Amino acid sequence: MQSLWTDLRFAARELRKRPGFTLTAVLSLALGIGATSAVFSVIYAVLIDPFPYPGADRIVELRLASRASAPSQVN
Repeated sequence: MQSLWTDLRFAARELRKRPGFTLTAVLSLALGIGATSAVFSVIYAVLIDPFPYPGADRIVELRLASRASAPSQVN
C-alpha cells in the first residue's frame, strides 16, 4: 500500500510539471470514454433492446398470400 501511495504522489508531481502532456492525456481519455459510451449506446438501442415495450419477444408477423402468387422471400 505504501508503494501505491508513493507512485500516486510521483505521478501527480510529474503531471503538474508537464501541463501540456496532462491536457493531452485528459483529452484523450475523455474522447475515448465518450466514443465508447456513444458506440455502446447505439449498439444497445439497435441490437440489444430493439423494442421498448413489454412482451417484445412475443411479436409475430402474419402475411396473407394468394395461391396464384408465390410467397415472397424474406432475407
